Formats: sequence, structure tokens, C-alpha cells
Amino acid sequence: YALSTLLLPINNNYNENSDLRQRQQLQQHEAERLFCAQTLLHRVRRMKMHESIDWEIEFYNIQQWNATTLIVFLETVSTTTSLSHEDIMQFWSEFTKFHCEQLSSIYHEKMPLVGKVLEQYYVQRWMNINSRESGTSSDYDRWGYGAEIEEKIKGEVTLIILATVAYFNMYSHLIRPDASSHNTHIGPLMNTLTSAMAVVAMRLRYTSSSVSSSALPGIHKILQESQEQQDSTSHYAATTTPIVTMILQAFETVFQVASSLSMQEILMTSQNDVNQQHEAFHNMLCTQTLHQCICISLSCIPDALLGSPGGVRGRLSVDPKCVQATNTELRFPETGVGLVKEALARILEHQDNEHNFGNKVISKQRHFFITCERWAIFVPLPIDFVEQTVSFSLSHVIPNIDLSSSNPYNTSIKSAFCSYLISIFESACMSIDNILASSVGILSEQNNSNHPTGRKRQSSRAKKRHKEKVQSMINGTSYKKNNVKNSENTNIDTDSTQIKRALAERELDHRGMVACRAAMLSWDVLYQLVVHSLNEMAITSDGIAQGEGPVGCICTMTSACLPYIIKIQLTLQQRGGEGELDTTSAFVGKLIESFRVICSNDNATVRALTFEHFSSILSPLVEKTATVKVTTELTNLETSIAKNLCDCALALAEKCAYPAGYFTDLSLDNDEDLEVERNDVRDIIRVLTNLDKKMQQVPLLINDYILQYCCEKIITLRTGLNTLPPEAAVHILSSPAKTLLCLAESISNPIHNSEMVLVIIQRALDCIKATCESVIESFRCGSSITETLPVSRLLCICLASYSPFFSSLLSNSDHLNNELLERLQQVLGLFIFAAAESITHIPELVSSSSLNLTTLYDIRGAMRGPGGEDHVGCIAIMRLAFESEHLALAALKFAAAVNNVDVVFIIMKLSQLHESLHALEMKRAPGVSHGTGVAPKSRRVLLKSICRFGCIIAKHDMASKDLIQTELRRLFSNPLSTMLKANTMSDISRAQLLYYICESTYDLSSFPPEFCSLLFESEIHSQQNDVITSMQLLVNIAVSGYNEFINCCDSTETVTQWGRIRGSLFALLRSCANPGFTELAVRT
Repeated sequence: YALSTLLLPINNNYNENSDLRQRQQLQQHEAERLFCAQTLLHRVRRMKMHESIDWEIEFYNIQQWNATTLIVFLETVSTTTSLSHEDIMQFWSEFTKFHCEQLSSIYHEKMPLVGKVLEQYYVQRWMNINSRESGTSSDYDRWGYGAEIEEKIKGEVTLIILATVAYFNMYSHLIRPDASSHNTHIGPLMNTLTSAMAVVAMRLRYTSSSVSSSALPGIHKILQESQEQQDSTSHYAATTTPIVTMILQAFETVFQVASSLSMQEILMTSQNDVNQQHEAFHNMLCTQTLHQCICISLSCIPDALLGSPGGVRGRLSVDPKCVQATNTELRFPETGVGLVKEALARILEHQDNEHNFGNKVISKQRHFFITCERWAIFVPLPIDFVEQTVSFSLSHVIPNIDLSSSNPYNTSIKSAFCSYLISIFESACMSIDNILASSVGILSEQNNSNHPTGRKRQSSRAKKRHKEKVQSMINGTSYKKNNVKNSENTNIDTDSTQIKRALAERELDHRGMVACRAAMLSWDVLYQLVVHSLNEMAITSDGIAQGEGPVGCICTMTSACLPYIIKIQLTLQQRGGEGELDTTSAFVGKLIESFRVICSNDNATVRALTFEHFSSILSPLVEKTATVKVTTELTNLETSIAKNLCDCALALAEKCAYPAGYFTDLSLDNDEDLEVERNDVRDIIRVLTNLDKKMQQVPLLINDYILQYCCEKIITLRTGLNTLPPEAAVHILSSPAKTLLCLAESISNPIHNSEMVLVIIQRALDCIKATCESVIESFRCGSSITETLPVSRLLCICLASYSPFFSSLLSNSDHLNNELLERLQQVLGLFIFAAAESITHIPELVSSSSLNLTTLYDIRGAMRGPGGEDHVGCIAIMRLAFESEHLALAALKFAAAVNNVDVVFIIMKLSQLHESLHALEMKRAPGVSHGTGVAPKSRRVLLKSICRFGCIIAKHDMASKDLIQTELRRLFSNPLSTMLKANTMSDISRAQLLYYICESTYDLSSFPPEFCSLLFESEIHSQQNDVITSMQLLVNIAVSGYNEFINCCDSTETVTQWGRIRGSLFALLRSCANPGFTELAVRT
């Protein structure tokens, strides 16, 4: 049914003036054709060839071979030797002739093309099968003489029929008057049909017996053979004809038959229905159809055979060794990619006067690029293939299009050209593990584009299974989940893996060389495309840059070529060719400059295309210089690449700075795209500045360069004490916190305590000190919140993330010089004041949420999130208090020294700050967190920090212990008073009463256990009536709610607040030292 549907004549009289009903019928017919093609593809992927397409008709002329049925004949052949080779082959010749004749009779009236093609197939392959001149008998001998040869015959007939179906549909499409405007169906249809042809060809080429473990050793042995023996895959194949050649021969056979028929015979239409102009160009149309079919089929071969299953493509049910052998075959020039190059060259050299068909012909140039792109994804292209295809593109394709035109034809050509180059460059960015998996025909799950976007990433167990499967394929063994190997096999596998890994490394070098060659050949044209694309983006401010376009191509080129150039740098120097070195250096300069231009573009989508490439460029540079000592000078190329990467990242940071007036109206929603970009840029700087304990030279150089930039922007350009630094500089300064911690931990090691390390630490402290001074002075001078908000917020983020760094410096203070130690003390002294000023002057939430009534969002400059976000000033003080005891103590002492006061005064000031925030909170309506001050959760974070500071001071300063404890007890009594006061207020609702009690209970739970546990001691209850009254009120409300709200179905505000009270009571019990809970319950 599927084949019959695909061979139905198409109504070629359809045009734009056809009525709606006729259009709908045509669309339904096209959809049905595609569905049938997908069905065929699914069946040939999942079933054997003689089962996939049921075209068999019972062979009745079998008695002359002393058999009643085909099964009896197959049993006779397999069990006896009574039949000679000639008799057996003659039987199969008659068998093939019978089926070809029967199939021809079915389509004789509707589709004579099928019958003619099958007749031609029989004449070429079977008519003289026993003749010495035929030369085809030996090809069938590889399959045997029984059921195996039946499989081959049916596979060949299936292949030739699929080729006929594809040819007919393409021919019918090209002759349609609407081929240019309604061609959306032909692409998927042809891709599906030719993919099915590729699978059938692979099944004909390789069988389980032909690639058995005894016949096919580890695939790495094939790859190690010399260039003269690279066609050795034929020794492990069931037929001598390569897959590519099979498909080409199938279409050539159909083309020969179609050329001998008239247009009426092919389309089965009357003379009146055939356009006379098309009839005049029938032969040319046949050739054009052949070229289209070949281009599409070649482009589908690697993806159909080596790509992952998904969508309409079911899993390929075939011996994995067949896929492995197919992968090897497609890599060899003699059997795979070389044949593709020759076929494309023949097509492109053919002058078929395409202008006679106008826009009805699908561009051969576009299909040329698509074919090259598909092969570049799965196969390491030879250097001559790339040189020929890219050179042809630059000399014959690109000059014929207008780069500045937005014509769909020109756009499609440019897009296809860039996609081809991107595939070459992306193949050079593959890892060794991905190349190993690809070399044995296994596509990494991480690179599977057919997976849904919402699908979870691979688990560690799935990755382990994938790795074991690749390993088993490398060793030529079967994969078993619980495969236990002895030591001897393990040694063999290790040797095999080492050989394979060495080959993979060599292949990676080859891919890098090919990528550099393609980049140098295409640079001039590609850069023109980039400039034109960027100019267009500048005109349309809301334009979106495409990753497959010229800009994305340049970015991928940079991340593909620079790692290879870094790797072969020593080889270039050993050659001693100054000209080659100069050429390479000049090309590196072009790459870096274009990358910087993209990073500096005003369009955010353009800049975003560079994000993923920083790590790809930096990693090989760090690996290459990992063994270089800190005192050793880097080469000029290494230094240039490192510094230019820094410049690109700094350009990104400057471009994503908050625009002028962004904080003028704080009630507006965030620009979430901008906030996401800022987070991404911060991550990029973290990647660049990342440093492990080995102290590599390149990361040190990058950290020094970036912090030098921050010093220049924050310190050098400061004109006054209250002059705020550029927000972008503080944004950059907040990124390398982890690296600075690593440096602080290393200064105790004499090997790592170099001058550069101390300089980097000095610059970081100088920048923080200057920023703290500017922010504090700006607040005291009454600067507007519009100016101070972004810098103060980033400063608090920076201080919070730098807390481990400060703590480590204090621990290693003996290894600091006097200047560094003094600067550290100054920074710690300013830490608390800077954060406190931010909390005092900047509200956490300005206005009510614009999303809905139950969702809050943060102040502009932070991501919107349910319930808002903790105030960063409170977070900074909390990190200072809880990072380490010696850091908290030192910060309090140095803060007191800055103002010539004692540490008790600092605690009192923080306590006053908390009370002012609580007063602002009480002035707001219950449940309202926006306006002035901070949210209750943030205030409690500050309260916990105050308690932490107080306990530390009381522990180390006995003279101040009584004053500190008195102040803490006063703070502890405030929530109790708030409970009692709320209980006496007559102008509030019950829900508001529950809200105040709930918040007060959460406040109590913020205190340390020695305070919270007093609430449940009988001695305290007998001495303080406020405590017992408050606790009775809390417990009574919590318990009575079970009777009051147990049957309540409505989610009223009162019910909500009662639920929050239960949570606050539980938090209070957890805060006690031992409230009867297990240790695990208290800890979690």
C-alpha cells in the first residue's frame, strides 16, 4: 500500500488559482505520501529486508527443481549437494524474473516506469548470471545459495524500487507549476526515501556473518592499515560494491530508463496535460532529477546510518559491527567520502542550463552545501575534500549571489555555506572521547539533537554504560552490562584502548588542520558576510542573531582554530619558517579581532553567540602551559591569546552594564534578558580566572590582567572620595572570588608564594577598599538611590563571596607583608559599615508584584523570584559572621578601630539598625513586604548575624560580656512584647493577629539555643510573666486551630496564617538545644 501510494500520479495542473478544496486535497495527498515514506523507513530500520516490504508473490514454477514450495527448495539447498552451482543460480534467476514480471504487471498501466526499471535490473544482474562475462555470480557467492541469497535479491529489488519512487516524486515535483512556491513537502519526503535506501544498502553491504568477530577484528586494526590497503573493508563485506556506489547505481539505472521514456509515459498523463515547454526539455529534466536525487541521497547517508534514532526513525536493528564497519567505510576516500567528492564534482560540472526552469529547480548549490555539511558532522573530511569544496564555493557559488540582498535564494545559499563551515569547525572541537565513540559508530547522547529539549541529562550511570559500550566496541567484544574481565583480557583491552586513543588524538589533529585550512580559504568572504550581518543587526535593534549564520560561524571558527594553533606552536617554531609563523600569527590576530568585535556589538543576541567559546579557547591554552613554571615566560602567542580573551570578556561586561536611567523608576519590572546576560558574563569571567592549586601561569596572567583593569577603573579614574566606580568594574570584581581564595590558601606554600600572587591579592584588596569608601561616602553625602543602588548591591555581593578569601588571608597572616596586612585590616573595617549603609538606604522590595497577588519580585537589578530575594547587605553580614569565628572577631575589632570605638558600640549600632528595620516593618500593613526597609526574612538574617557577633565577643572579651548579653536579652524580649501588644489590639483582624504572632515566633527562632531554650524552662516562667503569657498564647493558637480549621475547605487568609504559625513553632523548637528531637531532626 505504501509503495502504491508513493507511485500515484500527481495532479500537475494545480496552480495558485485552484480552489480551496483542490488545495486541501493536494495537501492531504502530500501528507499521505510522507506518512507512507516514513512507514517504509521505519520498517527497513527495524526488520530484515525480506520482511520489511511485503512484495513477494508465490513462485509457482518451482516443480522443475523437485520442490513443492520455496521453503522445501531452501531446505534442499542447505542439506544436500544434488544441485550444481549453475542450477542454483539459474533457479534464483527464474525467481527474480518471476517477481520482477509480476511487480511490473501490477504497475503496468499506472506506472510503466517501475516495470521498465525492474526489467532493466533483471537484464543487468540475472539474465546471464551463469555466463563468464557477467561477473556478477561471484558477488552473490558471498551470500550463500539458500535463504541468504533470497535476502539479497529482495534487498536489491527493494533498493531499486525505492530509487524509482524517489526519482518519480522528484520528477513530478520539478514539472509542477508551483514547484518554487510550494516545495515544503518534497524535502522531507526525499530525505525519508533516500534514508530508507541508505539502510537497505547497508544491509546489503554488511551482514552479521560477514562482520563476525572471527572475520572482523578490532576496528582499530583496519584504521592502522596503510593507505594502499584502505579498501580492506571489502574483505569484511557481503558484497564488493560500496554503499555510496549502490545508491548511485540505483539512480543511474532509473535515470537510463526514464530517459528512454516520454514524459507522458513517466507521468501516465495524456498529451493535453503535458506542458509543451517541459516536453522539449524532457531529457534535461531527467538529468536535473537525477542530480537532485543524488545530492539528497548523499546528504542522508551518514545521518541515516550513523545518527541516533528519534522521531519517525526507529532504532536501527542491525548488528553493531555492521554499523561499525559502515562507519569505517564512509571514512575511507576509496569507499566513502572520496566517492561523494567525485559524485558532487560530476554534478556541478554538468552544464544543464538551469535557467530554463527558473526558480522551479531546487538549488543544486544548496544541496551541495547540505551534503558536505552532513558528511562533515559524522566523518573527518580529507584535506583535499575541503580544499576542493570550499574553493569551488568561493569561485563558483558565492560570487554569483548578492551578499547584501535579502532574497530568499541568496539567504538560503549563505546559510548553507555557513552551516557547512560550522560543521567543519565543530568537528575540530570534539573531545577524544567523542571521537572514540564516533569512530565505532556510536553517537554520544549529549550530542543527540533528536532528544527533546526538556529531557533530563545523562545520569552518571548512563554515562558509565555509554563508556563501557564504547570500550567494548573498541576492543571488538560484545557489550554486557555485568561483564567481568580477567587480568589478561584487561591488559589486552588496555593496549587496544591506548592504540585507539592515539589514533583518536591523531584524528583530532587532522580535524584541527582541516578546520584551519577551511578558515584560511574562506576568511575573506566570511568576514564580508559578518560585517554585512552586523550592519543589518545595527539597523534593526530588535534583530536576533542566528547561531548558524556568519557571526556564529566566526565564533565557532575561533574556538576550532586557536586550540589547534596553540597545540602546533612548537612544531611551527621547530620548522624555523618565519613566513609560516608570520602567516599564522597574522591569522590569529584576525580571529581574535573579529571575536572582539562580536563581543563589543550592541546587540545582546550577537554577543551571546560568543559565550560558549571562551572555555574551548582557554582550556587547550591552560593545558599546553600547565607544566610551565610561574617564573617562566609565556610565548608571545600564548600571552597575546590570553590577554585578548580577557579583553573580549571585559568588553562583554561593559556592554551588559545597566543602561542610564535603568534605576530611575524602581517599580518597573526587571529586564530579565539583561539580568541573564549579566549572570552569563560573570560565569565567563569565573571560567577565565579559574585557578587550581597547581598555580598555572596562564590563569595567573589572566587574573592579574583583569584585576589591573578593575584597579584602573575603580582607583585610577576616581576623581573624589564620593565618586562611585563604574558599575561594570564592580561587576567584574565580584567574579574571581574562588580564585582569590585559592591564592590566599597558597601563600603559606613557599613554592607558590610568588610576587605575582601577592600583586593579585594586593589589587583585589585595593579595589574593594576604594569601592567601600566610595559607597559609604556616597550614602553619607545623600546621593540618589538611582546612582548608589547598582554599585552598593554589587559591592555587597562581592563582599559576601570574598568572605572565605578574607578568612584564609587571616589564617595565613604570618606570610603577608605589612602593606597587605594593613590593607586587609582596612577592608575588614569597612566591610560592616558598607553593608549596613546598603541595608539602611536601599529597600529590598519597592512595590507590589506585577505578576499576581501572591508573588513578590525583587528590586530592579535582581531577578524576579517568588517571595523576593534576601537583601544582599544582610547576606554579606551573615557571611562575615558565620564564615569563621576569627574572621567575625577581626572584622568587629577593625570596624571599631576605624571609628575609634569599642566592639560593643558596633554591636549596638547593628542592633539599632535591626530595630529601625523592625519599626519600618510594623508600619507596613501585615503581609506587605514592599515599600521601605527589608523583608522579614532578610531582617531575621541580620538578627542571626547580630546574635552570632554577640556570642563571639562575649566568648573572647570578658569585659564586654555583660553588656553584650544585656543587649541580646533586650532584643530577645522584643518579639515577646510584640505578641502581647498585638493580642491587645482591637483594630486588627484575626488573620492580622496571627501574622504578628507568626513573625514574632520566627524572630525568636533566630536566637541561639541558650536563649530559645529559656522559653520552656519553668524557672523562667515563674520569674517573667511576659514569657509564660506569650508562650501560652502561641501554643493555644496553634492547638486551637486544629479544632477551628479542621473542617475548613476554603483557603482563607486566617487559615494560611495559622499554617505559618505551625511552621514558626516548629522552627522555634528546632532552635532549642535539645527540644526532645533526635539529633538528625535538629540538624536537618
